[in-house]
Amino acid sequence: EDPYKHLKEFHVVCSGMKPQGVTEEQVKLRAFPFSLSDKAKDWLYSLPSGSINSWNELK
Repeated sequence: EDPYKHLKEFHVVCSGMKPQGVTEEQVKLRAFPFSLSDKAKDWLYSLPSGSINSWNELK
């Protein structure tokens, strides 16, 4: 899958979620692992704990 297309579609989905008291960045950071599969998910889980602290670091 094209990673840029994936991020664009993910952004569209997350921008539609507006829980009270939760920022869009928090939604994206929590939901992103669920949008991945196979090698992409393996890559994310291979990163050291605490190495991603913002959406900009992840994208």
